[in-house]
Amino acid sequence: MTTEVMPHAQQRLSLPPVAPRSSRLQWHPVTADRFEVMMRGATVGFIEIVGSVYVSLAGPRYARAVEVAQSLVWTDALVALDPGRTRGGR
Repeated sequence: MTTEVMPHAQQRLSLPPVAPRSSRLQWHPVTADRFEVMMRGATVGFIEIVGSVYVSLAGPRYARAVEVAQSLVWTDALVALDPGRTRGGR
């Protein structure tokens, strides 16, 4: 899987709307501290930034998403939301 590094807080709102085409997972900012993560056009979860921690929330709706991981590294938080990873189908 190809992922990319999360930019500093000042750059968050100027991010491109999705990750490069080579990435299985794509993401875009919803608010200054929340990102929607998608795969093949379907929402698979969200990443919230709480202080210096990235919190991965799995589920298609934010209100019902379940926390599945916390990380200090953007790519680790993103990988935690990969449906193939959770099913062992990597």
